Amino acid sequence: MTSHNDARLAILNHLVEWLMLFTNTDELAEDELDELIEEATDQADLMLRSMSLEVTETHNDTITVNLQLVDIEPWLEEVLNEKFVEDTEL
Repeated sequence: MTSHNDARLAILNHLVEWLMLFTNTDELAEDELDELIEEATDQADLMLRSMSLEVTETHNDTITVNLQLVDIEPWLEEVLNEKFVEDTEL
């Protein structure tokens, strides 16, 4: 049985793969590709967090989740403000 954290990671990786399929990476250097993958990972993580994704059950290849959609703009503004505060504290 997959742990809930592993299931969330599988969902995150699925979204990253999805986002990267629509990105032209043919002429990118390895470091540029790594940067794009990191950006796609950040975007996918934000998307999952904006839906308050909570894995509730895993069974074989099935992952059951609860989602609570939030109003995106105020939520994102709050997240970006928190990130700004964290960055300025470094």
